[in-house]
Amino acid sequence: MFNLNEKLKSIKDKNLLREIHEFSSPQDSHIKLKDKNMILFSSNNYLGFCNDTSLKENSIETIKNFGVGSGGSRLTTGTTILHRECENIISKFKKKEDTILYSSGYLCNIGSIPSLFDEEFIIFSDELNHSSIITGIKLSKGKKIIYKHLDMDDLLNKLKDFSSHPKKVIITDGVFSMDGDICKLSELIHLCYKFNCYLYIDDAHGTGVLGENGEGTCEYFNIYDDRILLMGTGSKALGCVGGFLSSSSIVINYLKNTSRSFIFSTSQTPENAKTLSNSIIKCISYKKEREYLRQISVFVRGELKNIGYSVIDGITPIIPVILHDEKLCLKFKEDLFHENIYVTPIRPPSVSKNTSRLRITLSVNHSYNDLNLLIETMKKLYIKYEKYIKGEK
Repeated sequence: MFNLNEKLKSIKDKNLLREIHEFSSPQDSHIKLKDKNMILFSSNNYLGFCNDTSLKENSIETIKNFGVGSGGSRLTTGTTILHRECENIISKFKKKEDTILYSSGYLCNIGSIPSLFDEEFIIFSDELNHSSIITGIKLSKGKKIIYKHLDMDDLLNKLKDFSSHPKKVIITDGVFSMDGDICKLSELIHLCYKFNCYLYIDDAHGTGVLGENGEGTCEYFNIYDDRILLMGTGSKALGCVGGFLSSSSIVINYLKNTSRSFIFSTSQTPENAKTLSNSIIKCISYKKEREYLRQISVFVRGELKNIGYSVIDGITPIIPVILHDEKLCLKFKEDLFHENIYVTPIRPPSVSKNTSRLRITLSVNHSYNDLNLLIETMKKLYIKYEKYIKGEK
C-alpha cells in the first residue's frame, strides 16, 4: 500500500529506522527490558518520581475514590475538583494568576499557540524549539521568523525588521530537550520590552530541575513578568502526565473557550491530575536532590569531555554526546546494550542532519557506581571507535 515497504527500506538504509523497546518494570534508574536488567540513561524521569512509593500509594487511593477514567472533555463531564485543584497548585507553583490543564504537553502547545497567536502575529522561534512548538506555529498561520539557536544578536536584528508591527511573540524552550542548554531569559525579556513582545516559554524540561524550588527557568533567573506565558508538563521531572499553560486569568479563560486540543480532547484522568498535584508538592521539597542532580550532571559532562567526546556544556541532566553519524550512533547503542546500559540514539528528524547523538539523561536515583560504569564503558567505546568519532573513516 502506497509503496510503504519501499519507504521503510529507504528509512532503514539511512540508519533512521526506529524500533520500540518494551520495558517489563517501572520506569526508574534500573529497569528490566523483558528479562534483561539494565541501567537506564535515557529517561526524562529526572527526580525519580515515576516509581515513587508515596506517589503510587496516593494514586491508588485516588483511583479508589474517583475511578480510572474522566469520561469526557473538560467542558462536558471531564472536570473534577481534582483538576481544578491541580490548576490552582500549578498557578501558585509558577507564580501566575491562573492555569489551564491539558492531557499532554504536546496538546498544550498545539492548542495554546494557534489560539493566542493568530495570523496577525509575527512569531520569532528559536531554531531548536520542540516539535510541538513548530506544529503549533504552523497551525497558528502567523508569520514565522526563525532565529539562530540562543543567538540574541540574530534575534535582535530580526526584531528590528518588524519593530513597528503591533503583534509579536518570541517562543522558546526553557531547557532545550535535545541539547540540554538553557534559554537566555534575561536577554529575551529585555528584547520583549524593547520591541513590545510577548514571551512564550516551553518549560517542560526546566520544571522540577531548575531553581531552588524546582519552579523552572523563571526561578533560575529570578525573572517573573506578566509578558511571560509559561508552558510546562507533568511528564518529565514530575514523573506523571499532563501539560499546562500558566498566565493571566483572561488568557486562560480565552484558551478554555478557543483552544481546540483542550475543547475536543478527553481530559486527564482524575488520578493523573491528583498525582501531578502531589508531584509538585513533593518537588518543592527536593532541594538536596536537585543539587545532587546538578552535581552529577556537571560531573558526567566533565568526564566525557576528558575522554575526548564532543559534549555540549550545561548543568541540566540532559547530556548530548555528538557523534554526527547515524550508523555510529546505532553501534554505540548496541555496545552499550551489551554492557546492560540503555541509551537512546537521537537521529534526524529529531535533530538536524550531521548532529546525530547519544542523549544521555540522568536521574537523582543514579548512584556514582552507575555513573562510573557508564563512563568506563564510554572510555572503551571511544578507543574502539576513535577514528570514526574523529571522522577519519
